[in-house]
Amino acid sequence: MKFKILFGIFNTIILFSFAAILLLPVFLVGSDYAMLFWGSNWGLILVFVAALAGVNWYFLRNWKLFSCLEREDWNGLKQYLTQTIFDSSRPGKHRVQLLMHAAVLTADMATIERLEAHLAERTPSLVARFAADFSLPHLLSADASRILAFVDNYLPRTSGDTAAWLRFSRGFAHTLNNAPEEAKTVLLACAQDTQNDVVATLASYLTRQLPLSLGDAERDLVSATEERVRTRYSREQWQRMVADESRRLHILAFRGLLNDAESSLFDHA
Repeated sequence: MKFKILFGIFNTIILFSFAAILLLPVFLVGSDYAMLFWGSNWGLILVFVAALAGVNWYFLRNWKLFSCLEREDWNGLKQYLTQTIFDSSRPGKHRVQLLMHAAVLTADMATIERLEAHLAERTPSLVARFAADFSLPHLLSADASRILAFVDNYLPRTSGDTAAWLRFSRGFAHTLNNAPEEAKTVLLACAQDTQNDVVATLASYLTRQLPLSLGDAERDLVSATEERVRTRYSREQWQRMVADESRRLHILAFRGLLNDAESSLFDHA
């Protein structure tokens, strides 16, 4: 449904409901008693008017944002959000996420890099919150030192899935840097410790691709991780989980690796 139509329907319903509430006492008890009702409930009326005004203010304030989303005008959305965020002392996490997605849709990694640099000075907590997404330009650069610098900077400030992906990115960077021993240490720790099965599977798969021999305990760890995932998910369930994980932007850097890991997991079991 068109945004403007939705906006009009919303206001029509709210105003009609408001009018019905105000006029109902007139029909039920007459105008004299209705005046008494309105007089004793004027606070409720003010709250209703304030709520209506607040919702309309929100829609009008974000009119350009909603219009760009409705038209799928990603360049227009990117331009609007860039101006809004860079001119604001409180950019807001949802606007930051939208700008990064608009930048990806327009293949504009430079905007994500500019946004990271800007927020690192103004609101560093937002960069840490979305550190996995902000890692995308660094990962796509295939510059191991750049990836490692980013991970070392933000990993201590993250937890959960974000930390798991950053640790995997560290192992990935070591493979780019032709440092298989360092990569093995990091990747095996990812496979063993993370609660994220996508990360654990990628770490196990990448460990197998390293140009070195694994010890018996290391091979057992990799095999146990892969067997756990195969037991827990069918291929369709795995694909749904990866699709859900793909809402994170950094997954784009590992798309080919994910396809190879899936094939290894289910085609060569």
